[in-house]
Amino acid sequence: MLRSRSLSSLLAAGVLAGVAAAQPPAAPPPVDFAALVAQLAADDFQARERAGALLLKAGEAAIPDLKAALAKAGEPEATRRLAVLVERLESARLGEPRRVTLKVERKPAKEVFAELTRQTGYKFTFTLNGNANSAFDKGLVTFDWRGTPFLQALDELCDALQVNSNVQDPGGEVNVFEGDQVNPHVAYAGPFRLVVTNVNSNRNVQVGGLSRRNPLARQPDYVNLIFMVHGEPKACLCAIGQPTALRATDELKNSLVLGAPAAGDDTPPNADANAEVPVPNFRSHSGSTSLTLNRAARQAEFVKECRVRVSVAVLAETRPEIVALDVAKGLGRKYTGRTHLLQVGAAGVQGNTATLDVTVSRKHADTDDYSWMSTMQQRFEAFDAEGKPLPAASVNQTNNGPNAVTLSLSFTRATGQKPPVIAKLHLVEWVVQHKTVEFTLKDIPLP
Repeated sequence: MLRSRSLSSLLAAGVLAGVAAAQPPAAPPPVDFAALVAQLAADDFQARERAGALLLKAGEAAIPDLKAALAKAGEPEATRRLAVLVERLESARLGEPRRVTLKVERKPAKEVFAELTRQTGYKFTFTLNGNANSAFDKGLVTFDWRGTPFLQALDELCDALQVNSNVQDPGGEVNVFEGDQVNPHVAYAGPFRLVVTNVNSNRNVQVGGLSRRNPLARQPDYVNLIFMVHGEPKACLCAIGQPTALRATDELKNSLVLGAPAAGDDTPPNADANAEVPVPNFRSHSGSTSLTLNRAARQAEFVKECRVRVSVAVLAETRPEIVALDVAKGLGRKYTGRTHLLQVGAAGVQGNTATLDVTVSRKHADTDDYSWMSTMQQRFEAFDAEGKPLPAASVNQTNNGPNAVTLSLSFTRATGQKPPVIAKLHLVEWVVQHKTVEFTLKDIPLP
């Protein structure tokens, strides 16, 4: 049943009473963090193990404190154990989805979005034109999510409201906007979503260089599946590797996997060899990739099932590699980082925009690798004299060679604020984790 209510009043309304929200998993009980860290160096092995287990149970929220303790640790055993704990918690943070446990019956959208924020920490923005006939404006929604991955719950909510969503870069806010797009072929794994966006076929006929023994042998047909891979706000992607088909069959039970050795055996012999470690090249919450299959029978109409393995590089954190101070006055000044050299060029201010030219080169040359340059456009952070970040406006690449690139950086402030002056510039390095995820797709139509 639908009710009439203006969009503006819906978005202005607070969270109302009556949301039948099942309680999310209980948080671990409070612990004496300092005492547990101290016990990691205890003489008793069982005490060290017990302290580590309790710190591990604290989960993702304990990562900042553990990193701070690791930076100060002096005892070798405590240092080793803290490093292992941080690594395990970081791996779990980027490998597992945030989950939603919520039961609502005929409740307004605003309440549900507010509850998603409360459970996951993810923030929403709304770009909606207030169409009074939209399901978002008038609808009451009913869901029973029990540990449902965030992206799956979000898709189900948006489908019910006839709206769409995307994770915005670089901040990771989820924008909900009006749109008529729907994605029937979607799979979820960990904090990732895989969407099939296009299927195209390639057919050719060889008319020369034929075999004398079998001149009319049928040439293979190929099918390309085009995918988009999306990450939750916490899982920003830096690279997506080439997918591997672990299993792919049509409705006639033919294998579609390239290189399947024989009928009935649809596991490619080089599945492990195809596993690719993608090189970070651009930072975004979504990216595209594709998979080629062999169309075994032209009369087949569907990819009945396709199990896909994809390797992704996920941004774990950023760390300042080079900190340049007083850059507005530092024309020609050079800075040395762990892997890069930075030279500051001309700086200026035009209205509400500050500009700065920089040249970045690598300390260890590799004339065959240009991929590092594409990351440079997203690896600068600027701050004013008060330490406040300056929003990036644009980055233009003005010159490049095998081991050096020159960029023109622009940072801006809102009209009416005092003109921005770049007091400090960070060239950050990306700390990434590589994850391998598997998705299962079904009933994809063939052209």
